[in-house]
Amino acid sequence: MRKVNAVGFENVVVLSSIWFPICVYSYANKGDLSTIGIVKAKDTFTDTIKYYIGVGKGENQQFDEDLIVAGGVRFILIL
Repeated sequence: MRKVNAVGFENVVVLSSIWFPICVYSYANKGDLSTIGIVKAKDTFTDTIKYYIGVGKGENQQFDEDLIVAGGVRFILIL
């Protein structure tokens, strides 16, 4: 568990994350992005757990986790 290093997310901690490779077909250009991540994070102010999904470069896990929490899309876990 570690704090997110992004402005406006000082009260959020990363609990875990899972990563998937981006499959690129001839019609898609992924650029610098190489992984899709789902990050489980906890807001310590409200004590709620949220999931975020987004893409990262795959070079630095902590940076990619922070990027997904700050700029990713809220992911609703359906069981």
